[in-house]
Amino acid sequence: HTRYPLVTGVQTCTLPISYARRGAVETAMEWRCTCKTTPSRAAACQAAIVANHPYEVPEILVSTTVAAGTYAAWVRDSVGDVPTSESPGGPSGER
Repeated sequence: HTRYPLVTGVQTCTLPISYARRGAVETAMEWRCTCKTTPSRAAACQAAIVANHPYEVPEILVSTTVAAGTYAAWVRDSVGDVPTSESPGGPSGER
């Protein structure tokens, strides 16, 4: 997988957030980044985020989405994922 990127792309936006920290409520702007990858590349993607993130405990939420056949194939090809019969979505590996 070293010659392939971990994601096909990243959507970003900033959002206001209020949170409790050390007994006080704080408000800030935070980034939301949606990384497009496959389930088999998700762990490596998360590890790269943790290794490069300035926060001690970055918020990482993982959700699985089913993609249309041709788009799913493009994502798999882009990140070097090889579908198997055990892949979610069956032999075609559609996710």
